[in-house]
Amino acid sequence: SIELEQTIKELFLKLEQLEAIFDFAGKEKRLKEIERLIAKKDFWDNPEETKLVLKERTSITNKIERWNRLCNDLEESKILFDLAREESDVDTIEEAIQQVQDVGERIKKFSLDLTLSAADDRNNA
Repeated sequence: SIELEQTIKELFLKLEQLEAIFDFAGKEKRLKEIERLIAKKDFWDNPEETKLVLKERTSITNKIERWNRLCNDLEESKILFDLAREESDVDTIEEAIQQVQDVGERIKKFSLDLTLSAADDRNNA
C-alpha cells in the first residue's frame, strides 16, 4: 500500500508537469479568444480560416477535457484507496490498484499524445 501511495504521488506530479509543459492556463485563455472570434458576425465569411480556428478549438478543448478527466479519475482513485485502507477492505484496495494503474497508463498515453501534437504544431508552423 505504501507503493501505491508513492505511485499516486508520482502520477499527480506527472500531471502537474504536463500542466506546466502544455500551459493549460494559456490554452484556456486562447480558447476564450477563439470563442470571442467565433461570436463575431463576420467570422464565417472566410471558410478556410474558419476551418482552422474550429480545428484549433476542438484540439484545445479535447486536451483540456482529457487532462481534467485524468485529474478527476486520479483523485477518485486516491479517495477510494484511502477509504479501502481505512476499512481494511482488500477487494476495494485491489479495485483502487487497478484504477491507479489504468489512470497511469492513460497519463502515459496523454503525455505521448501531447508530445506528438507539439511536434506536429512545430512542423505545421
